[in-house]
Amino acid sequence: GLATGSDYSYRLTVTKEVPGGCDWSDSAIYNTATLSPPMPENFSTDSKNTTELHLTWLDKSGSETEYQLQRCDDTAANCGVVDGNFVALDETLLEDAESYSDLTVCPNTPYTYRVRARKQPLLPDGWDTGWVGYPTLSLTTPRVGVLLFLLGFWMNGFSSIASAINLIVTPVTMRAPGMTPFRMPIFIWGALGAALIQFTSTQTVGVALTSSVLERAYGLTFFNPAYGGNPILYQHLFWFYSHPVVYLFVLPGLGVISELLPVFSRKPLFGYKWVALSSLAIAFVGFLVWAHHMFVSGMNDSLRIPFMMATMLVAVPTGIKFFSWVATLWGGKLSFETPMLFTLGAISVFLIGGVTGPILGTIPTNMHLHDSYWVVGHFHATMFGGFVFPFFAAIYYWYPKVTGHMYNEKLGKIHFWLMVPGFWVMSFG
Repeated sequence: GLATGSDYSYRLTVTKEVPGGCDWSDSAIYNTATLSPPMPENFSTDSKNTTELHLTWLDKSGSETEYQLQRCDDTAANCGVVDGNFVALDETLLEDAESYSDLTVCPNTPYTYRVRARKQPLLPDGWDTGWVGYPTLSLTTPRVGVLLFLLGFWMNGFSSIASAINLIVTPVTMRAPGMTPFRMPIFIWGALGAALIQFTSTQTVGVALTSSVLERAYGLTFFNPAYGGNPILYQHLFWFYSHPVVYLFVLPGLGVISELLPVFSRKPLFGYKWVALSSLAIAFVGFLVWAHHMFVSGMNDSLRIPFMMATMLVAVPTGIKFFSWVATLWGGKLSFETPMLFTLGAISVFLIGGVTGPILGTIPTNMHLHDSYWVVGHFHATMFGGFVFPFFAAIYYWYPKVTGHMYNEKLGKIHFWLMVPGFWVMSFG
């Protein structure tokens, strides 16, 4: 194991004939091993203090094979796994995935390490940064999958920008004759607000991803503090995209709610213009609140207050929609087909998300609730109420028009009564 407080993850590199090295007992390819950087004099064999030991087999062609490393006592009967995640990159060196080679680790330690080969997966080693890809882990981890994740994220963002241009230009330039902006279906306003976010914010995360790829692949410095970079900068760029992107789901979903309520209430939508403009207002204010995800990140303390106030401001245009929905229902001739049930269920669940949000947006409570299940509950209530349940309502409503076949109303209602109350129970739980 490594001594407590060591700054290194030591890599054992098998090389060719280094004088005074350690012999492989059963290897005919190489017979020496060295340590780089050198082991400290207080090298410990206590497995509780072990962090990570890499063993790399470098063959004559220059390709590498990595192995699982185990520490053994003198009897070789007790082997505790140090790191079981290593993968063989060159299967030509492996005759048996469970075969062993013994290596005596030098200098100044009598302990024996047992090496077990592991085979390569279809996609090499995945990525270990989570969905946010935070540096410095995303810059220093040896996993090839991290680079693939960053590049894949970038490509998806590029396609998002292209599709956003389509969704913005279409309602602006291709409306039917006589259809003024405030005669468009209310759903289009939600889709337009989402497309404006998609077009604008995605470029910012593209900058963060491009910088991470350049820093990881070419050694440029943006985020790694060891070379003068700032990892908090990545978080600002990431969340400037990743908070507004929530509204990419929510704004079209709220548009569906505003579209269907008048149908099943048998009366026009109350306050059409206000509801239409509130979608654009939510999109705009969404760009001012990103750092409430970063209250515990070490950002400048003085910046937290304006971001808290901006977060509270999101409740204003959202409240306009709620008042419109209630006023539309008031005095209407309501019918409760499956699309209407999912619409009302969406409102109830989205209300849970809306009520739990300001508590997270307030600095004192956020400091305690950050990374807790409160955040998980708030997020899922917002997403299910603002997107998933409106999505089901839209499917049930437009399915007959799209396919020419009516859905089964009984099965649709069973779907509703299983899913929406089940979500209430999960949220409160």
